[in-house]
Amino acid sequence: MYIYKIGTSQVNKNIKLSKPKPLFNHHRPVLMVTWGIGEKFGGMTAVCLKKAGSFHDNGTPSAIVTFDANPDLQLRIDEVVSHGRLSAEIPIINFHDYYSNNDNISNISTENIINWEKFEWLETEDPIRRNDGSLFRTMRETSEEEGTKRQDYYRRDGSCYLIDVVSEAGVVKRNLQLVSRAGDITKVFSSAAAMYRDWLSLLVGDDEIDVIVDSKYAASFLATWKSAKSCKATVFHSTHVKPGSDPLTGPLADGYKETIARRNDWDIITFLTNTQKKDFISRFGNQGNLKQISNPIEKQEHLPDSNERNSNKIVFVGRLTKSKNVDQAIRIIYGLRDAGFPVTLDIMGEGSSRSSLEDLTRQLGVESHVTFLGHAPDVRKRLSVAGFLLLCSDFEGAPLVLVEAMGSGCVPVSYDANYGPSDMIKHNSTGVLIPHGDVAEAIRAIASLLEDPQRREKISESAFKAADEYRGTRVHARWIQAFAEARAAREGVDYGSDVSVSLERIVISADGSLEVDVNVMGFLGGSIGRANFGVVLEGRDSRCVEYMAPELIRWNPSGFTVRLPNDAGSFRQNKEALDLSVVLRVNAREYFLRVGGSKRLSVTPYLTVYGNVSFK
Repeated sequence: MYIYKIGTSQVNKNIKLSKPKPLFNHHRPVLMVTWGIGEKFGGMTAVCLKKAGSFHDNGTPSAIVTFDANPDLQLRIDEVVSHGRLSAEIPIINFHDYYSNNDNISNISTENIINWEKFEWLETEDPIRRNDGSLFRTMRETSEEEGTKRQDYYRRDGSCYLIDVVSEAGVVKRNLQLVSRAGDITKVFSSAAAMYRDWLSLLVGDDEIDVIVDSKYAASFLATWKSAKSCKATVFHSTHVKPGSDPLTGPLADGYKETIARRNDWDIITFLTNTQKKDFISRFGNQGNLKQISNPIEKQEHLPDSNERNSNKIVFVGRLTKSKNVDQAIRIIYGLRDAGFPVTLDIMGEGSSRSSLEDLTRQLGVESHVTFLGHAPDVRKRLSVAGFLLLCSDFEGAPLVLVEAMGSGCVPVSYDANYGPSDMIKHNSTGVLIPHGDVAEAIRAIASLLEDPQRREKISESAFKAADEYRGTRVHARWIQAFAEARAAREGVDYGSDVSVSLERIVISADGSLEVDVNVMGFLGGSIGRANFGVVLEGRDSRCVEYMAPELIRWNPSGFTVRLPNDAGSFRQNKEALDLSVVLRVNAREYFLRVGGSKRLSVTPYLTVYGNVSFK
């Protein structure tokens, strides 16, 4: 493993890092964290691999960190390297691989240890490592405690390194025990999340190593992870609301709820497009940690020769799922062929909709003109010789394939969906934007370019030049700057970190409006006036929101009173409960503070002297 001198700090012995040439001493090492390495290296895996490669190529020591339990991890790593997706210089550090190759020695009180050996266990499955045939895991159940399942994980020498028990009916719902080679229980956890955080702390130690969490699942359990000398970043790779929802008021996407709820716990939150960053700020405010940084690409040095490009070749790349609307791409091909254009469509990707899409090609009579390639390892090569990339998604982040198409001179034609296409494509200059769902307009736009080769070639050249913005060197520089700014921000004073607000009283007026009294506890610092104050109502079930600048009746350092209009919360669905939060701007940062009460709070309605209903 490699040891680096980073300033005055030496990277600890628990972690392997790449050794770039040249190594810039002012670049702190960076870990790219994701859940696992996908089998076909697409999607999140592709992004993580490219980012790690970009950091390494630009002089920053890097590594990829994963948590998934994969008995064939080494085969997966070998495949990633052999396909040229990742340099062999960049380590992939996996939780299970780490403990299967290292002993775990620590002192623990025996009172925290549950003896699971007292049960009789029935084995259900025994996965092995295919590269050497060693036992990876045993999976067992017991009839003595209903709903209790146990998984034991093994080192290659046959010793157990982890016991993981899940009990649906028991008092202890989850119990994870790390085990030394000698068979001693060394650490105990009540959740996998706590165990993963502990391991990441072990890797980082007390050194200056920064962390980028790409996986939204990993981000959900790493939001609370902290290290004194590490800055922690996460990335929104897709829309923060459910597909088709208003970004300012719609229900939140399930995968991002935890990250949004704990947004102040991140040193950096990045968005792939400026539009999404602006929408996020409009909805949640600017906590001072929000950045726009694109995903990097490996752009070709020269625009591919137009004589080697088949302008009638149209390409789709992505998952074959409902939200990608691949059926509409097929109908566009049908419409173009019906109009006399000899186009073909190559579909690269897999998904649950493949069978129905193949049926559609037969129904439309274009089955000989549409090719399903599955997961294709040579996407960039195919884009270099294709005329168009066609995207018909309901929503996007900033699709990597769109940038790769531009960097190959392949003209992107995309529905104008949130987010990405409109930020990345300048309509009729670096590509074509189509109103969402307008198949007829897509047919017309592509037909127009097929009839005008000079215009098509001009767009191809412009797209190729525009892709410079996404080169790995430029993206890497933005990340280095973002981490530098995050470290500087840590040296400042966060006045809002210890502030809380609680409900004191609600008065219902005769006209239906509400007067809400709120107590403020903690030190705010700075100055807060009417212009720096707001209220947010959020539906408990729908997660829809309403933002208001309510009438401020009373304000002082210990509390305030606001009047909410009688139509506040009109978005409420099925009589759901509403959560009230206060937005405060302090020293150029915004804080969203949930208004709550004591756990022992009781509410009693009564009539005021004016005949209004109040609560105490």
